[in-house]
This record gives sequence, C-alpha cells and structure tokens, in this order.
Amino acid sequence: MKVIFINVLYKSGSTGRLCYNISNYLKQLKIDTVTACRYDNDNKSNEVYEISTWLDCHIHNRLAKYTGLQGYFSVFRTLKFINYLKKNDFDIIHLNNIYNSYLNTKILFKYLIKNNIKVVYTLHDCQAYTGGCTHYYSINCDKWKIKCHDCPLRYNSLDFTKKVFNDKKNIYMKFDHKNIRIITVSKWLEKECKSSVLNRFDITTIYNGIDTSNFYKEEINSDLFVGKYVILGVANNWNDSKGLSRFVELSKKIKDDEIIVLIGLTKNQINIMPNNIIGVNKTNSLDELRTYYNRADVFVNLSFEETFGLVVGEALACGTPAIVFNTTACPELVNDKTGIILKKYDSDSIYNAIIQIRKKGKKYYSNSAINSISENFNIKRMEELYMNIYNDLIK
Repeated sequence: MKVIFINVLYKSGSTGRLCYNISNYLKQLKIDTVTACRYDNDNKSNEVYEISTWLDCHIHNRLAKYTGLQGYFSVFRTLKFINYLKKNDFDIIHLNNIYNSYLNTKILFKYLIKNNIKVVYTLHDCQAYTGGCTHYYSINCDKWKIKCHDCPLRYNSLDFTKKVFNDKKNIYMKFDHKNIRIITVSKWLEKECKSSVLNRFDITTIYNGIDTSNFYKEEINSDLFVGKYVILGVANNWNDSKGLSRFVELSKKIKDDEIIVLIGLTKNQINIMPNNIIGVNKTNSLDELRTYYNRADVFVNLSFEETFGLVVGEALACGTPAIVFNTTACPELVNDKTGIILKKYDSDSIYNAIIQIRKKGKKYYSNSAINSISENFNIKRMEELYMNIYNDLIK
C-alpha cells in the first residue's frame, strides 16, 4: 500500500502534526507514505513533496482574497503535482487542508474522479461544503444547506460564493461514492456534513488523536509566572473568532494575582495587550507548549467556532481543566469532571467559571482530564481507525 497525504503544512500546526503522526504509524507497518504540502524549506526529503512556492502562494492568496475564489489558481503547480501522482501510483490519497492558496482543487478533483482514485477526505473545518467560508456558526447562516449566495462574510463587493458552491456540488456528484470516505473530526461536524452537499457519501467521525508522549503531566519550574494564577489560551491565529476581544474584556475582571497568557499572538498584538495579558509568539515547539499547558491553572477557549478544539485536548492531557462554550464541537471534549461548559458568553460568566475551578483546585480535575483523553482521544485509537478506513477502501 502507498499513501500520500495532502495538507497545507508538514509536521507543524494541528493538521500538519495529524498527518505526520498517521504517516509515522503507517511506516511502522512498512507502508510507504509521502506528504504533499504547500512548501517546506526545513524538510527536504523524499517523504515531502512541495506542491507550491512562496511566490505562487502569495499570488494565489492575493487573487483569492480579491475574488473569493479560493483554490482556483496555482494551475501550473497543480498540473506538475498531478504528473507526480501519475508517476507514483498511490493506492490512497488522503486529503486534509486543501484550501489554503497552494492548490487548484478543481484540477485535483477532476484527476481523482477520472482515474477512480481511492480518497480519504478529512474535514478540519466547513469549507469543503460551503461557498467559501470555513465557519458560519457565529453569523447563524445556513445557506450552505441549499445554495450559498450573497455571503455576509465576503471581504469585498465581489461575491462568487454561488459559483464556488455549485462547482463543489457538481464535482461531488461526479464522484463514485465507493471511492471516497469523508472523515469529520467531531460529531458536530459530522451532523453538519449530513445536511450538506456531501450527504451522499459515507461520513464517519474520527477524533483528532492527542499524542500523550508529547502532552502529559509534568513538574514545572516554579520561576515561570511565580505567584500567579495562570489563565491560558492558545491559538494559531488570534482574532475575534478565536475570542481575542473576549480575553481583553476578561482581563478587566481578573484579580491582581491572576494573569492571562495567550500563545500565538503576533508582535503587534502583543504590543497592544493590557498589562495583565502576557502575549507569547506562535511556537512549533511541543516541549514549550507542554510547559505552558502544565503551568496553567486553567485553560480557557473563548471561540464560538471549533470543529474539534485540539488545543483543549492537549491541555486536558496535561491535567489542566478547561472552560469552553457550549457551541459547535468543544463540548465533546469537556465534562463536569474535566472542566466547565458555559451556556452564557459574557465576561462575568467566564470569570465566575474561573473562580469555580480555582476554588476546587486544579488537582480536583487533573486525573479525570488525563484519563478522559487517554480513553477517548488517544492517538493510537485514531491511527488504527484510519488504517481500517484505508483497508476498507482498497477492498
């Protein structure tokens, strides 16, 4: 068996680590794997194929932002990639994050359909079945169930969401349903998919696995934020959809012996944060992330839109209780023994939840959090489930 993963990143970020972990598992089974990514200057090997270049991605990104036609450019780089696929004759093509200004998805899908390629498509957001948006929950939009048009999330006067939606629908209708498996990373996303243009396919949930060899409880140097009760938040890209403004509001409520630590902020964002919010640049170091997860007294996710919430799972694996909103997928990770699920989203409700966890203490939640991840979101379980999907497709 030969498997190729297609994802915007290799080895870094949540989707990149997911592909990397499954790839390593397959190698242990003597299965050949390659990861095709956007571009990766740090990993030059036969295990990585760079689909695009920095310049091509930049041009694609500019055109996509102006038109809303994400995945419609990078024609020559995609055709070159198709030739690579033809030469190597992969048994399984595992799609992940394919909408990120590095790949012409129409050309890719036409090749997959014409050649009856076996496809596993893992959805990490909602873009596979919408007219372009990755999430729609916060604006309460359900146009994607019938036909996208007049998108309230578009960045400019141009609106090609109807075209994008119709193109996706037409492509999916041409797929032989026996050749493709749709994998969602949460039950919430699975339910949404079954109401979308993907509903003719086999749709299964496989939770993102948490690698407990990287994320685990450990003793932390007491010099890190000494004497402070640490409220932690982590994101790859901080904006209002991830709850950045809600953290700023929360900072007005916390006491002098409490601080908020946000990992993943840009330098400009760090410079404008209040004094009781400590900003940390984005890191790809798992050791550094584990240190912050362990030092935190509580992990807080203030995003309304999460298709899984990997950072919540990573914090729980380190024994740190979590606070999440009762929207989209985060409630699938948290229960009353591992944290608090909020039904109200104002700063008073958020801070009251922090007070409740502080009163009970981190130790009250720690073992339950670790056990929950080990039992329900273990990476070995995820890898085995994907292997079952591969075998089923090839049969």
